[in-house]
Amino acid sequence: TALYHKGQMLYGYSELLQEIRKRKEIVLVEGEFDVISSSQAHVLHVAGLKGSALTADHAKVLARTVNTIILSLDADSAGIEATKRAISVIKNTPISRESPLELRVLPVTGGKDPDDVARTDPKQWRELVKTSMPAYEFLIRTACQQNDPATSAGKTAIMYELAPLLSEMTHAVEREHYMQLLAQWLRVSTDNIERDVKAIATRKLAKPSQKKSAPVVNDSAKKPTRRSQMERYLLFLWTHVPTS
Repeated sequence: TALYHKGQMLYGYSELLQEIRKRKEIVLVEGEFDVISSSQAHVLHVAGLKGSALTADHAKVLARTVNTIILSLDADSAGIEATKRAISVIKNTPISRESPLELRVLPVTGGKDPDDVARTDPKQWRELVKTSMPAYEFLIRTACQQNDPATSAGKTAIMYELAPLLSEMTHAVEREHYMQLLAQWLRVSTDNIERDVKAIATRKLAKPSQKKSAPVVNDSAKKPTRRSQMERYLLFLWTHVPTS
């Protein structure tokens, strides 16, 4: 509406601004209850995206008060894609500051979401907030957990998932750091990682097609033809009708 834009608002941000500004970092969660339970557990540098992804408007607002953004979203495919989009948003949003915003990820353990953990074990949530990791490290770990890095097919799937992200890194030292981390997971050389990233990014290395096996046709499910119906009828007459 004219009064409310979800892509511009952060639930709880105004109320907890003092603590957020003091810590120079913010934990972004998905919903209102995540924020309420976190604040009751004395985690006060928190705000809610209200189910939305991080937007350029969010980044511009947060750049005024924090140096670090910690995403604590659901660890499903939607949460992973939201993390990837957040990296792109922060990199492509013009922010007038000397150092760029740092994006980190806080995977939720011990519950289905921050609200669940904060309500059942407030101390655990307070400790968990201290264990966030860089966004790129999170994506590398997730890709290697979802695909088997010990197999050729797993290595290929991991490379095709991460190559676009690694190719967009502009800082050489940062790029080399994550290349080395990925090389350790895949147990290959950094040079091979570098070559594949360039080849995939420039589309010189085609993604292997996955051949689908032909579906098994159940003969019994086929619609009978008139010929087969006549053959069955003649067989029935020959076996059941008595002859004179």
